[in-house]
Amino acid sequence: MTQQNMPPAQETRGTLEQDRIRKAIWIGGAGSAIEYFDFTVYAFLATTIAAVFFPSSDPATGLLLALAVFAASFVFRPIGGLVIGHIADKYGRRPALIIAVVGMGIATASIGFLPSYQTAGIIAPILLVTARIVQALAAGGEMGGAGTYVAEASPPEKRGFVTSTTMLGLMIGTLLGAFTVAMLNLALTPEALVAWGWRLPFYISVVFTLIALVFRKRMEESNKFEDLEERQVTKAPAVILFRRHLKIVLLTTMIALTSQASYYLVFTYLGTYFTRAGLVDPPIAAIATTCTLAIATVMIPFWGKLSGRVGRKPILIGSVGLTLILIYPLFMFMGAGAISAVVGQILYGLIVSAHLGVLVAVISELFPTNVRSTGFSMGFNFAAILGGGTAPYVSTWLIEKTGSLLSPAFFIMLVASISLIGALLIKESKGKELQG
Repeated sequence: MTQQNMPPAQETRGTLEQDRIRKAIWIGGAGSAIEYFDFTVYAFLATTIAAVFFPSSDPATGLLLALAVFAASFVFRPIGGLVIGHIADKYGRRPALIIAVVGMGIATASIGFLPSYQTAGIIAPILLVTARIVQALAAGGEMGGAGTYVAEASPPEKRGFVTSTTMLGLMIGTLLGAFTVAMLNLALTPEALVAWGWRLPFYISVVFTLIALVFRKRMEESNKFEDLEERQVTKAPAVILFRRHLKIVLLTTMIALTSQASYYLVFTYLGTYFTRAGLVDPPIAAIATTCTLAIATVMIPFWGKLSGRVGRKPILIGSVGLTLILIYPLFMFMGAGAISAVVGQILYGLIVSAHLGVLVAVISELFPTNVRSTGFSMGFNFAAILGGGTAPYVSTWLIEKTGSLLSPAFFIMLVASISLIGALLIKESKGKELQG
C-alpha cells in the first residue's frame, strides 16, 4: 500500500514514527559528536599539549606523558558509565543524557582556560588531569545512553541503519576535530599554536554543547523505558547486570575491543605516527586524517543499512577478520612513503567503518531493557580502557622499546583476535525485537 492510499490513522502513525526516529538520531548523534570532538582535539594536539603542560628536555618523554593523561582518563569511564547508566535504567534515558552532555561541555571548556606549566608549575598538569577525569566520567555514560535511546526508538527492520547514525555522530565529531586542528596548523606558526592557538577548539566545543543540550531538553522519554516503568524499574541495575548478565558484558567488551583500538589508532594517532616517522609534515598528516575520516563517515550508514539485509554478524566478522589479516601488511605499506601512508590510512579507515557501522545495533540487541544502558556502557568502556585510550600510548611505547615502526600492528592483531572470538560467539539479531 502506498503512502497516498494509506488510511489517515495509519499515515499519522507512520509520520509520528518518522518524527520520533529523526529526533532520536539528532539526540544521539549530537552528544556523540561533542564527545569525540573533544577527545579528538586532545589527541591531535598531543605534541602541542606536551609542550604546554609537560616541559621536558626530551620531546618523546613529554609526548608520552601527554598520551598517558589521554589513556589514564579512560580508567574513569566505567565509573561514569555505572553512574549515568544507573540513572538511565532507573530514572530514564532523558535525564541521563542531559547530565552526560553538560558534564562533557563544562570539563572541555575548562581545559581551554588552564594555565601552562611555565605559568603555574606542577598545578597545570594536575588541573589538566582533573578536567580529563571529569570529561571521562561524562563520556562514560554518553555512548551507552545515546546508543540505547536510539536503538529503542528504532523499528526492528531499520535498527541497523538508525543506530549507525550514533556512530555517524561520533565520526562527525572526530572529523570536525581533525579539520579544526588541520586549519590551526595551516593558519598558525608552531609558536603561536603553543602560545594560544591550541585553546581555540576547546572554546568552540561550548557552542556544540549548547546545541546538544537544546535537543536533549526537548527529547521525549524512550517508549521502551516507559513500558518498563509501568511494570517495575530495576532498583539496582548494576547489581542485576553483574549477577545475571556478566557474560554479556564480557562478550560486549571483546567485540568492541577492535573498534576502540583501531578507531584511536587510525583516526587520531596515525597523524602523530606519520610525523614522528618523517613520512609527512604535520599539516599534511592532519589533512590525510581528515580525508580518511570523511570517507569512513560516509560509509558508516551504508554498513548499518546493509546489516539490516545480510545481518550484523557477517559484517562484524568480516571487518575484524580483515583487520587481523591486513594490519601488518598495511603498516609495512604505510611506511613506504608519503603517498603509501595516506592510501594505507584510508584503507584502514574503511575497514574500521564497517565495524563501527554495526556496533551500536549489536550491543543494544544483547541486553534487556532494564539494564541496557548500564550494560552497554560497561562493555563499551571496558573495551575503551583495554583497547581505546591505551592504543596511542602503547603504540608509542612499543616503537620506543623495539625501535620498529611496525610494532603497533602486533597490538592491533592481539585485540582483533579477541574481537573475532566474540563475534563468532554472538547470535544473529537482525530484524528481532529488543529484549524486554
